[in-house]
Amino acid sequence: MKRKMIIMGSALVLCLTGCSSGVSQSEYDTLNSSYESLQKDYQELQSQYDKIKADYEASLNEETESLISSLPGEGGQAWATSCYGDDAISFVGGDTLYVAAFTDYDMSADSASKVWESFVSSMRIYGYTAPTSPSMFPFKRIDVTFYAQDGNALAQFSSNCDDFSLNDVLVNGSHATEIISGLGK
Repeated sequence: MKRKMIIMGSALVLCLTGCSSGVSQSEYDTLNSSYESLQKDYQELQSQYDKIKADYEASLNEETESLISSLPGEGGQAWATSCYGDDAISFVGGDTLYVAAFTDYDMSADSASKVWESFVSSMRIYGYTAPTSPSMFPFKRIDVTFYAQDGNALAQFSSNCDDFSLNDVLVNGSHATEIISGLGK
């Protein structure tokens, strides 16, 4: 028992001695001052990084806008918008201008007749406009897809830009009879 008491007493003295030998106040103050200095440096660098990142993103946006405006097809979008409305979307694939024209038409023969008239009219406008600005209209083919009010494709017309001959006419298969009868009007 006495032996246990001596061992426990020694352990207690070691614990108390170990606990009291910590970092001195001057060491703590020095380390804390270094930490605060590093925090300040970090905040300055973070601020510089944020500014560089914002400048980079602004520059990237400007370059992207410049590149998009210089791409062939900007004339195609202007033509599509003037012929089919502000909701028309166009993009260029190779030497083809693809246009999505969104309408408030349904899948009827009358609607098919109206989109056909719209397509023919737009190709006349293209025929007058393209020769005056060939760099804005470098297309060999135009594909126009008309979408009905329900979002489904009503009809697609494809035309050569050289002689404006009609290449293809695709219609919604679910309503082919009505649409084809409207194209014959």
